[in-house]
Amino acid sequence: MIRIVPAIDLIGGRCVRLTRGDYATKKVYDASPVETARRYADCGVQRIHLVDLDGAKASQPCNLSVLEQIAAAVSCELEWGGGIATTDDVERVFSAGATHAIAGSVAALKPQIFESWLSRYGARMVLGADVRGGRIAVKGWLEEAPLTIEELVQAFEQGGSAAVDAACNEGPAFTAAQWKAFTEKDKADVLMRYRIAYQGESTVNWCPALGTVLANDEVKDGFSERGGHPVFQKKMTQWQLRVSAYAARLLEGLESLDWTDSLKEMQRNWIGRSEGAEMVFPVSCDGTHHDMTIFTTRADTVFGVTFMVLAPESEWVSKLTSASRKAEVEAYLEQVKKKTERERMAGKAVTGVFSGSYATNPLTGEQVPVWIAEYVLAGYGTGAIMAVPAHDSRDYAFARKFNLPIVPLIEGADVSEESLDAKEGIM
Repeated sequence: MIRIVPAIDLIGGRCVRLTRGDYATKKVYDASPVETARRYADCGVQRIHLVDLDGAKASQPCNLSVLEQIAAAVSCELEWGGGIATTDDVERVFSAGATHAIAGSVAALKPQIFESWLSRYGARMVLGADVRGGRIAVKGWLEEAPLTIEELVQAFEQGGSAAVDAACNEGPAFTAAQWKAFTEKDKADVLMRYRIAYQGESTVNWCPALGTVLANDEVKDGFSERGGHPVFQKKMTQWQLRVSAYAARLLEGLESLDWTDSLKEMQRNWIGRSEGAEMVFPVSCDGTHHDMTIFTTRADTVFGVTFMVLAPESEWVSKLTSASRKAEVEAYLEQVKKKTERERMAGKAVTGVFSGSYATNPLTGEQVPVWIAEYVLAGYGTGAIMAVPAHDSRDYAFARKFNLPIVPLIEGADVSEESLDAKEGIM
């Protein structure tokens, strides 16, 4: 993976940069490099970016005495840049105590050498800021400097998808040769998967009579407030922000803001980050077999799964609806299209339709029915869930309505009247 390192001067932050120039002018540091590094480490700094502290010119071997002294004094990660021109230099840098080596002009002027280093040392090799045309990103994590589209294309041309460490990317891996063989459309589709601002499908409130998309507040009971025209749920391609790529940073930064707890909670709900796992359930429909991936925050409750639920907008609906259930499913989808997501989440009525398919629990081997219901939204996880009615109130209400099994997992749980949603207990 190639990681781009911007130039940073962030005193007391999680990542700092020490340079020879700053010491020469005394504009930042009032102690030796070793003492300064020790002070940063004592303050909780996790990585120190060391540049040109050896005083050597590009044509001379790097003097690593400063690096050795700093490595002996601190335990945080150390990135060394300066005087690296050969593989022997890289080896000496690692031997002296650096966790990462920064390739500057070598990577820019001799990319084939850097490519060989990348193949040999992997993520321990880092590209310097000068490779990016001298642009400087200030105050942030070293990993967070975003690549431009031109830089992303260059990385793909040199090393394929393995050359980029992306926070979010759904799609198959590819080599540099495969990238070069892609059509222009294929390349554009791949680049879209790496953009922070990207085009993607989302469900909107579409009013054919008005010819526009309406906000939730402009729709009531399936009709537009202006004119009383029918409004339907429709998938449309729109520009969106890939919030999931930096959700952890947003949540972490929220803690330092002087806001009320209620406002912070609203922001957490908007960010909507969930930690969990993906699980694969084999599904059969009219003799055709599929592997359906679902997301869950409680993988340990898989033994209590008694049915699966698809969001009405999920791409799985068309694949997993049996011929015998097609008419009923289509009628239900038409009904749900008239409701906004807000109405679906706020509504107390329990509705759903059986798809005609059955999934296999990957751990128990039991067959469980696959249903379609409006309380599951396409935007959550994969748009499909495993239902554990004994320990989720929405699943419980659905199971009671359609007479589906309810299997408690928590010792002593009484689910005769309601689900036990507690996060702790003995299973």
